[in-house]
Amino acid sequence: MAKTINREELGKVEIILDQELEKAKGEIGVGDVIYLEELFSEIRDKCDQGLQTLKAKQGEYKLWVDMLEQEFQLKLKKRRRKSLRRG
Repeated sequence: MAKTINREELGKVEIILDQELEKAKGEIGVGDVIYLEELFSEIRDKCDQGLQTLKAKQGEYKLWVDMLEQEFQLKLKKRRRKSLRRG
């Protein structure tokens, strides 16, 4: 089963990335810092997009499960009616 990442976990990752960026600012050049900031921004954007996709898929899967459950319940009722008529 795939593990989902919630908003809180992404926030923790963002904090770690920000801390690493601050450490790196003292150790590397300005151009590198700008590159890393852009890279981290892109990572955050992709994580947000991934979360939105997961939420959409989760909603889609829930609809499928609900439809299948309704279909199952209808079939179960029909079988019970048939068995009551026979009995």
